Amino acid sequence: MNLELKVMREHNIPYSWETIYVGRKMNLLKPEVVEHYALEYLENNPKCTDPYIAELAFGAQDTEINDILEKIFKDLNLKLPKPGDIIWNIEKRKWRYLVLNDLLEKYQEKIEEFLRKFDEVYCDFDHSEDMEPYVSTAPVSELYNDVKTEKEYLETRLNEIKKFIEDERESIRAV
Repeated sequence: MNLELKVMREHNIPYSWETIYVGRKMNLLKPEVVEHYALEYLENNPKCTDPYIAELAFGAQDTEINDILEKIFKDLNLKLPKPGDIIWNIEKRKWRYLVLNDLLEKYQEKIEEFLRKFDEVYCDFDHSEDMEPYVSTAPVSELYNDVKTEKEYLETRLNEIKKFIEDERESIRAV
């Protein structure tokens, strides 16, 4: 899955070099998206003369992008996010939100397919504890006590996941 930064703007999710770096390391961003961010950064920072940002803005090779990003972090005196640290986890949550929201939009009319994709995201994002109550392998919660049909169960589960995704968006915006 490849995502665009415009989706972050549409959902008022802040993004930065850290966001770009984590998105690249997670294989969620095409080179063009990194290029667009570099151009956007240069437009917003006209005094910036960093040669690596310029290199990204004018189309670096896909295989070189992660190395160039690391040089940008050094030049801008930014801390490079590492898996498991606070910045990495915050940026990862942004990407998870975007992936889930994208899937929700794509599979609005296909509940079972969306729920399967949700389970895949759970796996892809390292079995996040906050997603556990919503995956298909989770023990059935009290929410489903009054559910009589499989369709009701799926719809209830979907509604709970929608609430989780919305709460995640609000939480990310607050960071």
